Amino acid sequence: MNLRNFSFVLALAVLMMSPLALSVESDADVKFGDAPVTVSINFDDMGSGAVTVHLVNDGTEDQIVNITVREYPSRTMATANDILIPAAEDGKVSKVDKELRLGFNSQGEKYLQIEISDGTDVIDTIGFNVSVSHSIWKDSSTYILIIIVVIVIAVVIYLRIRGTAGKKTADQPSKTFTEMEAERKAGKGSKQSGSPKRQRYDKGDRRK
Repeated sequence: MNLRNFSFVLALAVLMMSPLALSVESDADVKFGDAPVTVSINFDDMGSGAVTVHLVNDGTEDQIVNITVREYPSRTMATANDILIPAAEDGKVSKVDKELRLGFNSQGEKYLQIEISDGTDVIDTIGFNVSVSHSIWKDSSTYILIIIVVIVIAVVIYLRIRGTAGKKTADQPSKTFTEMEAERKAGKGSKQSGSPKRQRYDKGDRRK
């Protein structure tokens, strides 16, 4: 094949591929927004957290896409399917935000890959780092400390109740042996002085 024929074939191939390239570009109306992904719920190693994926559609037709979140390299963490993104109106792109919840069992920096697809082909993929903090509720020492605090509070309340009762008893005046003996004799004397009266009364009744 001479140089002229080779050039002709190459030009023909480029022309044949151009419509294909244009069609792929026109189908990719859905893409990530200016701030593609944000953390909507902070992550900790108890397994709670969420990211919000921001999508836009600058095309003239509604689009339905799927979102897949993976921890690098291939562990699937969350998916969201059949997300409707309306067509752009009056030259303004349509925006849709989708929150996906996922969790980690260990702390540290985690690298995520967020992928949008039309169900068949991948439209776009981006990387995103999240920071996973350590939760004190994952430590057994936290629960031991709580138990100790509860016990200490119970002991303090018990001692305060006992102290209050002891103070009330101490405030009451104590009687000496001499005072108690005098009261006993006074009580005995009053009983004896009351007996003759009852006898005289009874004798008077009998006279009648």
